[in-house]
Parts: sequence; structure tokens; C-alpha cells
Amino acid sequence: MTEEKRNDGFLLGLAIGGLIGTAVAFMLDKEDSEKLKKLITKKGKVLLDNLGDVAEEGQEKLEDTVTDVKENVVDKVEDIERSGKSSLRHFFIKAGKKLAK
Repeated sequence: MTEEKRNDGFLLGLAIGGLIGTAVAFMLDKEDSEKLKKLITKKGKVLLDNLGDVAEEGQEKLEDTVTDVKENVVDKVEDIERSGKSSLRHFFIKAGKKLAK
């Protein structure tokens, strides 16, 4: 399991656990519902911040991967182009034809 999947699983577990805990607390103590609402709001903001951080990290990794793939494709195309030119040059030299420059 990759570190990203573990982080995503942890955050999902955190969110679900927070919701379950909140629901149980709400059912058990209706007198402190104002405090509970504030706590839920606070915890929700923390959770959203964490999810935002994970999303930003994922976007950065995706951008890095796309850049790497793009560079690799450009390198391979250039290699193929050089190889093709070389092969074509050898073909015409073997055939006794002159190449236009």
C-alpha cells in the first residue's frame, strides 16, 4: 500500500470517526448542543484544511508526473527522429544516391 493510499485511508477514517463520535455525543447530551455545534464546526474546519492539504499535494505530484512524462516523450521523439535520419542517410548512401542538405 502506498503512502498516499494510507494517508487517504487515515483521513477517511478520521472523517467517519468524527461524524460517528459527533452523532453519539449529540444523542447523549442535548443540553450542551451549543458547545457541540461549535466543536463540530471547529473539527469540520480542521478536516477541510487537512483535505485541502492532501488535494494540493496530490495536484503537485500529478503536475510533476505530467512534466516528467512530457520530458520523456520529447526525448524519445528526438531519439526516433535522429535514428530515422541516420537510417535514411545510410539507405541512400548504400543505394549510391546523393542526399540534398
